[in-house]
Amino acid sequence: MAILEACAATWKPVTLTELVESTGLAKSTVHRMSWKLVELGMLQHTEEGFLIGNKMLALANANPVMAEVRALAMPRLLDLQRIAGASQLAVLSDGSALIIDGIYTSQMRAQRLIGRALPLHSTAVGKALLASLPPSERERYLNPALLVPNTVKTIVQPALLRRHLEGIVNAGVAVSNEEHQLGVVGIAAAVRVREGTTVAIGCVGSSSNPAMLTSHRAVRESAAYLKRAFEENEAARRRLTVRD
Repeated sequence: MAILEACAATWKPVTLTELVESTGLAKSTVHRMSWKLVELGMLQHTEEGFLIGNKMLALANANPVMAEVRALAMPRLLDLQRIAGASQLAVLSDGSALIIDGIYTSQMRAQRLIGRALPLHSTAVGKALLASLPPSERERYLNPALLVPNTVKTIVQPALLRRHLEGIVNAGVAVSNEEHQLGVVGIAAAVRVREGTTVAIGCVGSSSNPAMLTSHRAVRESAAYLKRAFEENEAARRRLTVRD
């Protein structure tokens, strides 16, 4: 479990040495367990290290709420991908924005991140999720130790980030302007689809793509669509329950 958690906690491939350091396990144990997890499909291996595998993503999709959200979001993810180059769907998980779905193109500089845990303070989906929390809950994520600079543009001052999040609440949309990856801009909006379940939907594109300047409306509309579609499904389920 420690090895899987270490791989899920970052969007980058994790080397064997990094797994040993983060888990505290013996190198021989990490080596044996990592390759066993690759064999089982729980991890995948690249030249740069280990990543969460497709079987883990399939198990995550066994959650009926997440499976429904992904299905409902797909038309909008396609629309946003056509506009920007990539689209993402994320949920708050263990202090990170966990990408549960998305559509990417080979031309996009952003890496394919499905199944990765991204920082809350430097990504658009992360900031959208962070801003959706009550102010008192946001504070736990504004610890200076957690605000690691991913680029020179990352907001790492708690007071500045606090004001930035208030602006996101007022605007209804979050923007990451090269704060997570230089040359890449992200736009996202969060929506609560049911009690205790909030998701962020958004797009990611090159900072030189003029379409990114006009995609705010499309992102807001996508969030509104997702909320409306989920509510309609919930209403339909209630009607069926009454009939039964």
